[in-house]
Amino acid sequence: MFDRVMDWLEAAEPLDHKQGFGDHDIQVCVAALFYHMIAIDGVVTDEERAQLHALLLERYELDEAQLAQLTLDGEENDRLSAGLFPFTVILNRQLNAAERRTVFDQLQQLAMADGELHDLEQGMLDHVKVLLKLSQ
Repeated sequence: MFDRVMDWLEAAEPLDHKQGFGDHDIQVCVAALFYHMIAIDGVVTDEERAQLHALLLERYELDEAQLAQLTLDGEENDRLSAGLFPFTVILNRQLNAAERRTVFDQLQQLAMADGELHDLEQGMLDHVKVLLKLSQ
């Protein structure tokens, strides 16, 4: 039953009726998920922020101004979102399974950026794995 509801929600047209999402939309979704991961335990360390920046630079080959803007956009979208589902819907629509796996692997790297895996970080990883439809 849950899977049918998820399929229905994912199949629904976005409110603005866009047929697709631009590269920036995908980048913001990834940045929001990345930021959520480093902030989920309530403390964002310098190591976590540095790892977030390194992963975004690696993924998108940004200059410093673009990196700063994408980081701000990711933080803001994470704060404004009611959850992770909206971000993962876009990623599921636009990325193939291998690309989604890469995003997940990078989330795991961020979870360990401060040297420990907090229970909330593990819970987020488990939740995102399901939302991104990745096999166990």
